[in-house]
Formats: sequence, structure tokens, C-alpha cells
Amino acid sequence: MNEIGELLRRRREELGLSLRDAQTATKIRWRYLEALERGDDSVIPGYVYAKGFLRTYAEYLGLDGWALVEAYKQVREGPQAAVQRPDRGRSRRVREGAAPAAREGPVQSPVRVGAAPLTLPARRPPAGRRRGGGFYGVVLLAVLLAAALIGAYYLYLAAQQPPDTAQARGGPAAEE
Repeated sequence: MNEIGELLRRRREELGLSLRDAQTATKIRWRYLEALERGDDSVIPGYVYAKGFLRTYAEYLGLDGWALVEAYKQVREGPQAAVQRPDRGRSRRVREGAAPAAREGPVQSPVRVGAAPLTLPARRPPAGRRRGGGFYGVVLLAVLLAAALIGAYYLYLAAQQPPDTAQARGGPAAEE
């Protein structure tokens, strides 16, 4: 785990990022990120959290998160525990918050697990998604536009009606 942590720390420093920057982008507390970099998973609340934090943090840094999780599993559980998983893509939070320098190009990052070296190519985050309201924003805009048109129509009708004759004479007519 120390080698994985060292790889994470070196990559973060290469990108010129602080742990606070990484915390803001990944929504993982800086003390957990620091524990990952030290190779101390005892601070992290559980094994599942450690794997999730490791994958998210690695992908934020432009590394292959799934490969690092597999390497972590080999260190923690032994070589038979690591099973290659298909590339499931990245979470939206990681795509939108990826470090800008992580897009610059592939970086070969050797990690030694036991006696066999593991080379991890840096992963490029997909191009950023267009930010916007999407479907609900369009629906809200249509409702507001319809309300404005209905209001303008009622104002137009009110201006076209002649005033009431009883009100024009100053009140109700008295019979004499």
C-alpha cells in the first residue's frame, strides 16, 4: 500500500495540487487522502470506503483508478483476490472535477506489488459535459413563458372592454 500511496502523492505534486484542492474536487476529506498517500488505510472507515476513495482519487489525478484498486486488493488480500473489471467509466463528479493537468497526456506510472511491477497508464478524463439545466430547465422556461403570455393576454382583454355604465355615472342610478 505504501507504493500506491507514494504514486498518488508524487502524481498530486506533479500536478501542483494540494490535499485541500483534491478534497474540494473529489469530496473526500483531506485526512483520508493523506492516509491513502501514507499507505495507512486504518484511518479510513472501512475496506469498501478505502477502495472507493482510492479509485476516485486516482481518477481525479488522471491515473487508472480500477487498476490501482486491483493492486490495492492484491496487497491487502493476496494475488488471488484481484480480478480485472471492465472499464465502467467515471462518475460524473470525477469527470467534472478532474485536475486540469491530468488531461495533458499519458503518464506511465510503475507500481510494484510484491515482485511483479504494475505499469498504469494515466487516464484522460472525457471532455467536460455542457453545464446547464437540461430537461427541467427547458420545462421551467416553458412554464414561465406560458404564464407571461397568459398575463399579457388578460391585460390586453382588460384594456379592450368598455367601462361599466353604472360605474361611469358615478354609482347606482336612483329612480325619481
